[in-house]
Amino acid sequence: MEGQKLVIIINGKGGSGKDTICDVLYKHHPIRNTSTITKVKAAAGVLGWNDDKTYAGRKFLSDLKDLWTKYNDGPLNYAYNVYKMFVNTSAYRNRILVIHVREPEEIKKLKTAIEKDGRVPCKTLLITSERTEKLSYGNHADDMVNDYLYDFIYHNDGPLETIDHDFMNFFYKYITPSWQESH
Repeated sequence: MEGQKLVIIINGKGGSGKDTICDVLYKHHPIRNTSTITKVKAAAGVLGWNDDKTYAGRKFLSDLKDLWTKYNDGPLNYAYNVYKMFVNTSAYRNRILVIHVREPEEIKKLKTAIEKDGRVPCKTLLITSERTEKLSYGNHADDMVNDYLYDFIYHNDGPLETIDHDFMNFFYKYITPSWQESH
């Protein structure tokens, strides 16, 4: 695993713990964390969005991302450009790139492009949580996260105090072996 790089495309409903998982992973491995919605959030801020995670705010971001996707596939191009910078950096810093992608069709397109490039293994990870599983957010980005066949699913249902230990055990038991087999 030393020196090898890995891309993880992460997804999960709002509030399932994706950012917490990234924080845990960062404690143990140098990661670069980005999202296909990064630039959308910047544009939304110009339009008055104030980083709210309400249903209305989530729908606004989802709709804005859809417009940009239809216009020129911008969110996917942004994520792929971050990937290219990641693979072209030889430093061991940032050995894992985590890309947050919500829409199943976008996950498929990005994973296919990364696999076609063939320089770094790419795995998909769904974060689930009982507290968010039955929620409907009123936008397809949140509501359709289960409509993809992920490489791994992590059930984030334990207490916050144990997530570091629980997730890293999951990571080393399942994701790390598949990472090593890819090289």
